[in-house]
Amino acid sequence: MSMPSIHVLTARQRCDLELLLTGAFAPLEGYLDAADWQSVLQDMRLGNGTLWPIPVVLDVSEALGRSLAAGVTLRLERSDGTPLGAVAVSACYRPDKLLEASAVYGTTDPSHPGVAELLARGPYYVAGRVSAWDADTLTRAAAVEFPPEYQTPAMLQRYWSGTHPVVAFQTRNPLHHAHIAVTQAGLERAGAGARLLLHPAIGPTKPGDVEASYRMRVYRAVLG
Repeated sequence: MSMPSIHVLTARQRCDLELLLTGAFAPLEGYLDAADWQSVLQDMRLGNGTLWPIPVVLDVSEALGRSLAAGVTLRLERSDGTPLGAVAVSACYRPDKLLEASAVYGTTDPSHPGVAELLARGPYYVAGRVSAWDADTLTRAAAVEFPPEYQTPAMLQRYWSGTHPVVAFQTRNPLHHAHIAVTQAGLERAGAGARLLLHPAIGPTKPGDVEASYRMRVYRAVLG
């Protein structure tokens, strides 16, 4: 019996998998194939015309990329060996990373942190639909990776269902006085009963970013 193909996810890849599995990347159900990847870079749209600005891809090593073929199941694991999901591989291709860097970041200069990260990725991209390994494992992994306030899109839809207007504010920094004033103005403009949804971007950071744990303390203090 052959051993299953396994890929150990990076921190960024774990976040992408989480967003795919929870529907936060809807309508995507998996990683882009070469045609969709090319279409997104050229037109910021999927091949079917759906607006999509940045490719969602799974990069793997040279050895793994050469070994994969359509129809293979690729198991996705955390570094401790915990299985998080699987990809039903539809294709495996070698992307033009300089083309991607130019389209996404507007430069191919390797001193740009985004370009440097992209160029350091594995040389092959795997395309295919993803599935969760099992619901319990995914829930436990989310508890480790994310703050207690973690909510999936479905959970938020249930919580915010009704007729009350919702003012959403996406943030990747601590809330400053100007941010608070903007959210308050939004609530006043939305009218009676309006509710505020803070939507922090949590995940891998770049040099100079404020750590997520500190930012979450600020958000709790503001809302508290």
